[in-house]
Amino acid sequence: MKKVLFMVSIAAMLALALPAMALPAVGGTMELEGNWRQYGPTTVENQLNLGLGFDARTRAGIEFQLGNAQRFFDGLRLDQFQRGYLQRLGSLWAGGPQVVTTIGGLRFNYSPYVAWIGRNDSVEGISFEGFRNGPLSAAAFYTTDKTLGGRVEANLDQLNIAGTFVTDAEQNAIDITGKIVPLPGAQVIATYATADDSDVVKIDGSYSISPHLQLVAGYRSFDPTFDAKWHNPDWDPFYREANPVAQYLGLRGYTVGLRTGAYGMVLSADVDRYEWITTGNRADAIRLGAAKELNLAGNTIDASYELTLPDDGDLQHEVQAAYRAPNGLGIQALYNNVTGGQARVGMNVAF
Repeated sequence: MKKVLFMVSIAAMLALALPAMALPAVGGTMELEGNWRQYGPTTVENQLNLGLGFDARTRAGIEFQLGNAQRFFDGLRLDQFQRGYLQRLGSLWAGGPQVVTTIGGLRFNYSPYVAWIGRNDSVEGISFEGFRNGPLSAAAFYTTDKTLGGRVEANLDQLNIAGTFVTDAEQNAIDITGKIVPLPGAQVIATYATADDSDVVKIDGSYSISPHLQLVAGYRSFDPTFDAKWHNPDWDPFYREANPVAQYLGLRGYTVGLRTGAYGMVLSADVDRYEWITTGNRADAIRLGAAKELNLAGNTIDASYELTLPDDGDLQHEVQAAYRAPNGLGIQALYNNVTGGQARVGMNVAF
């Protein structure tokens, strides 16, 4: 109901403003997506984003959810309203830096550990994004439930470091992530996140031994009680690395591996040595993988295969393929001998 009332408020403000403004330009996007699972339901996730551009600096937008569990289009209803927002590009004071101010339904994706809004969710408030001053950039938000958050990033020659924080009456959460290039061909990316005295540490490094051979190594330590209020809530089997909290929660250990190229493929070999923090049980495995971009009659298909040899279990294999047609239709397919098959069909249209 609060979102519906907010939409009505925006409509009223626009109705009062229109007589004094030029006819706005209407644009937006429509996303339609269907997901099939061998051992689960077939679902539909669709979204319509409408934007009114009043001038080069002013924009108003509304978003609706379309369809139900198994229908690609179910019409527009007020109970499917997701968010409404007003945006303005400009300075907050005379001579100040240019920032994008958004008021209404917010979506921020600053850190998957502590500051991430799910794809079908939003929170009411105000945000300021796009501030830049030399190598520094910053963003901040404040919500109607009195949550304050922000991100500050410094992008230097051989070092990129970013700090993200979220605080309210119940929790303080912080993520510090840095990327350093200590020498040519080498890089290290490290993350430390904490919330309610529960910590996350993730370190990834790589070094190119030769133009065709790369050494990689990583360390993970994810406290099983880590539960930042705004960590990434979306789990995607096609892009597992996009949600490290869900992927590694409760695990501690390291990975070492090699990457090389042969026959137009990227080949990988990794050794994982992890343990469950609460029990001490091991979760060791050897992973072998291959990825290749196939060209079939001018059509590009991204394909990959991964074989996992657990230390105390049966082998697992997973095959993925992705194709995007010239008309914008995207198709993804995945088969895992443990979780079964999955497929996704979607299209994104801008107007």
